[in-house]
Amino acid sequence: MDIAPAFLDVVFSKTDKGVREISDRAHGLPARLRQVLILVDGSKSVARLAAAVPGLPVLPALQDLAAQGYIGDGQQALPVGATVADAPRADTPPAASVVDPMLFTEIKDIMASSAREFLGVMAQPLLADIERASDPARLKSVIARWSVALRESRRGGEHAEQYLQAVKTLAGF
Repeated sequence: MDIAPAFLDVVFSKTDKGVREISDRAHGLPARLRQVLILVDGSKSVARLAAAVPGLPVLPALQDLAAQGYIGDGQQALPVGATVADAPRADTPPAASVVDPMLFTEIKDIMASSAREFLGVMAQPLLADIERASDPARLKSVIARWSVALRESRRGGEHAEQYLQAVKTLAGF
């Protein structure tokens, strides 16, 4: 399976929902997803997480956890020993990157249309994340998941790199 290099460098952290799941099993995650959620600590990259447990399908689990809102891209990382009450508020904006608003809309349109075309009904959670991304920093983690999903799809795999390069060029990443 080809993985976008940008995705391997992403550092996920638990969201409030993820912290609640670990502390009191609030949502009854399957064991495989719970194991990966436990490993997510806001400091290990996707590559380090995958290397830590070679027998566990970490990459699909991370995608599932992100799609379900248990983990985020590090914008809401909790310090070691912190509680849910210590988590930064979701409405606190991350450090801003400057991308022309017209280009930002174009990037989101390219991502959404390619996801619909190549992923079909499986694109729905990703489309919601694309729509919710309100700034370049948040969109960057969505770009990584979108790129991986395109690469892994039967019809989109051969086009994934072209789409990724187009998005990176527009975003200036």
